[in-house]
Amino acid sequence: MKQLDLGKDKISKLFINYSIPAVISMVVISLYIIVDGIFVSRGVGPDGLAAVNIALPFIQALNSVVIMICIGGGVLTAIKLGENETKEASRRFSFTVIIALVFILVTSLLSLIFLDTLVELLGADETLIHLVKEYLVIMLSCNLLFQLAPIMENFIRIDGRPSFCMIVSVIGTIVNIVLDYILIIKLNMGLTGAAVATCIGSGLSGLTMLTYFLSKKSKLRFTRPICNIKLLGKMLYNGSSEFLTEISSSIVLLIFNIVIMKKMGSLGVSAISIVLYINTLVIMVLFGISQSLQPIVSYNLGAGQVDRAKQGLKFCLITTQAIALVSMIVVFIFSEPLVNIFAKENRELIEMGVWMTRLYLTCYLFIGINITSSAFFTAVEQPLMSAAISLSRSLVLVIIGLILLPRIIGDSGIFLSNTFAEVGTFFVSLYYLKKYFNKKRDRYLSNNKKAVI
Repeated sequence: MKQLDLGKDKISKLFINYSIPAVISMVVISLYIIVDGIFVSRGVGPDGLAAVNIALPFIQALNSVVIMICIGGGVLTAIKLGENETKEASRRFSFTVIIALVFILVTSLLSLIFLDTLVELLGADETLIHLVKEYLVIMLSCNLLFQLAPIMENFIRIDGRPSFCMIVSVIGTIVNIVLDYILIIKLNMGLTGAAVATCIGSGLSGLTMLTYFLSKKSKLRFTRPICNIKLLGKMLYNGSSEFLTEISSSIVLLIFNIVIMKKMGSLGVSAISIVLYINTLVIMVLFGISQSLQPIVSYNLGAGQVDRAKQGLKFCLITTQAIALVSMIVVFIFSEPLVNIFAKENRELIEMGVWMTRLYLTCYLFIGINITSSAFFTAVEQPLMSAAISLSRSLVLVIIGLILLPRIIGDSGIFLSNTFAEVGTFFVSLYYLKKYFNKKRDRYLSNNKKAVI
């Protein structure tokens, strides 16, 4: 696998070579999430789906902090590589990994100690409490294995080898699917089997990626970390928008679960979990493409090649939005057979799931532009702009929609709240993109005027 040159290769070539492996990796991750759901639905039933959906907000919350650390540290590392300061880049890389691992260990231990309180806060009723605890005990005990892959994957992409991540992710997913079948269906281990399969599959990928940085192929090396509090603050600041996106999604999912549990019961939570499983595939593809933008933009920003960064943004905006619109049409047409994969001919669950899906997927109208815009501003070290977009689409406008829309159009408003948020955020994204590039243009014209004088 030839190492890519982020500063010299054509932007179209870089985008294709980064986005395709990133998309395949994300599709693979989506597939093992979806396959988990299929096996859980068939091995445990609707209550199992509901229990996993109730546990997910907390797992995502922990993952959001890890993403913040790694994306923020990745931006700083990529900029140093662009400035041809490989040793300093390695020190920043090592520091980022250590901080992420310490966070995972401490929070997992504390969560296990206060597990009973945690499960109650997540909104599980009496029928689901034992299932939620069963799932979380394994996920938290093995959280270091589960989180290792996304930590390593981010930096392997920055190091110029996105295809390696793809291959390793595929292998890990195959292992997870095989273990799902053995542990859930054959050995009847229920949610314990699902959690064990997930952690082993992800852990295998993470450990394999870890060996990459111990080889001679890597520019980034484990070395004495920089250990700088100011750098940590900058790292967290740069990754804050990704944190806000993930944590906001966790909060909104928690609110959705509570609202739907009260209005529709555990069957309603099972139905929304099916919607989210279907939605996962599309969202992960869009995030995969937008993440491929980050090393291209950050590296060229460090190298002073602003035009190349802008070209990367254009490629990404067009691609993500096209995929989102096509996905909306396809999922709308095939919503019933897709829902039935999880519902096992449960007519009530199928009808509820199809209704929710067709309402929910209208948010794809502007989602590609919003996700790409947020990723771009992170890559150019404008986390406040990125955070404003992330918070708008994943929290603030969703909550406003949840408050207003059900009062106007009834229960359908619950599932149109995401669409309300994406439409509003579209205008926020346009405003910040215009503001950013106008500022760049004014600075360029000012510098040229001074040069002439």
